[in-house]
Amino acid sequence: MTQPSPDAWTLASGMAIAVLLFAGIGTWPVCLLILSLYRKAIERGMRRSRQLAPTPTMAQPTPTAPVREISLVDGRSAVASPLGAQALRGIRRVQWVYAVAAAGYGVAAVVVFHQVESMEVLPVRSLVLGLLFSWPIVPTLISLTPIGRAERWLIWSGWLALIVVLLVIGRLPLLQILGGIGLLIGLPALFVLASSARSMRGAAWLVAPSMVMIGLAFWELYPVVFALLEGVWVGVLAVPFVAKALGYLALVPAYAWLMTRIYAVKLIGDETLLLLQWWFVATIVYASLLTPLGAAAVAVGFIPYAVLLVILFVSFLLQRPGRQAPVRLLLLRTFGARRRSTRLLRDLTRQWRWVGSVELITAPDLATEALTPDELVDFISFRLSRRFVRDESMIGHRLESLDLRPDRDGRYRVNELMCHDDTWRPTVESLISSVDVILLDLRGFGPHHAGVTEELERLVALVPLHKVVALVDDTTDVNAFPGGVVASRGLRPALVAAGDGPLSGTAGDPEFDFSHWSASVAECAGGGGGSATCTRQCLITPLSTC
Repeated sequence: MTQPSPDAWTLASGMAIAVLLFAGIGTWPVCLLILSLYRKAIERGMRRSRQLAPTPTMAQPTPTAPVREISLVDGRSAVASPLGAQALRGIRRVQWVYAVAAAGYGVAAVVVFHQVESMEVLPVRSLVLGLLFSWPIVPTLISLTPIGRAERWLIWSGWLALIVVLLVIGRLPLLQILGGIGLLIGLPALFVLASSARSMRGAAWLVAPSMVMIGLAFWELYPVVFALLEGVWVGVLAVPFVAKALGYLALVPAYAWLMTRIYAVKLIGDETLLLLQWWFVATIVYASLLTPLGAAAVAVGFIPYAVLLVILFVSFLLQRPGRQAPVRLLLLRTFGARRRSTRLLRDLTRQWRWVGSVELITAPDLATEALTPDELVDFISFRLSRRFVRDESMIGHRLESLDLRPDRDGRYRVNELMCHDDTWRPTVESLISSVDVILLDLRGFGPHHAGVTEELERLVALVPLHKVVALVDDTTDVNAFPGGVVASRGLRPALVAAGDGPLSGTAGDPEFDFSHWSASVAECAGGGGGSATCTRQCLITPLSTC
């Protein structure tokens, strides 16, 4: 068999770049379409009802139920809790794991590059190349670290400044290296940007690779289509091209099934799945730089990715489970404010998932934010209806099947329960009795929120209220609280936030988020019965101003 010419490998390199560009641009609109349809499917499912007779378990509290006083206190007065420290330790641990894996990737990439290019080894140049080849560590650390937008730009600027300093020290060609940065990073960065948007992560893990496969299929079909447009009948000559295109398209369902299985058996979590995709795309671009040197050079170009995988999975396998028992949190909220609920879940889960799972009832406001691979595959294959709790007999089974174990990287998962209009109430009641702490978002609460009113009544009747932390602000109508609950307004602080305001004390300061407003949650979940915040019958935490 003859060896392909350098021109053939250059063509292959161009194909890879074109396909990645197609995938990077196409991922955004496709994700938006899929997620929009998914939210509508959830909304339709919620409206369905089997008209079941009400059960005694959902009876309203009797008028003689004791009146509970809700004290409004400022959540900023809460001190940092052991659970907060545990979450930060988990974050730092996985950051170090990825940093070591990135270092291994960079070293392997430099060694391969020097070997195939037969270059002289210069220390400063090798260090610069290692930083360039392992550039995905920057978005990786940003994704893993609870920081704001300003800090993200600072990390990128620091990485680029380090390269410039090394270029000056080593007297290397500055413009040539900076041009290489654009070639090496520009295109895959578009792919990373398309798949890293948190509002699209639920679908991007599948859509982005699928767009790559579709792009490859189009590339194979292009000669056939071009010939037909020119009026040339290709006949059986088109068979190999069509077969290759169909082969690429067949990889889409195969990839979806494989990733769903890997996710189900907890080999990787949702965050790890996304990060590995970023590194793989960067490796494709890196290997494409070696295409003029032949197939063998391209093959060894994937060695750095193999090194990365080995370091990551060995580190995760050697990781010992924490001694602390997982802390389960139930998130209840007023439906209808998608932006507000999305920000709340993001701020909560980026650190809470290091200490325990988060349970919630699915609704359109958070449906796409907590979308898991298996749920997306069920939706695409028209099997989403089987995930809904159809009647009360299913509740026990669904609660037993909740995933309460951590993933390999140490993070716990967000467990969603999809309910119809007549099953969400008993489901919430069952969840209330099984979790360790309840976070109730009462922003925007008013007399028209009958469902939240029922939740408040059930909490008062069934739950020791030191387990409950609620969030209120100026949009909360405390006068609309049900009759079994009396609000003490004397302790209400003057400083509150707007209804859709972020949950941080200063813009983009997530450590403030966790160690202040959610420190109240952590205190109660951690059994802080003796703390000032948890001795109250109920703690409602006003949000601070951004």
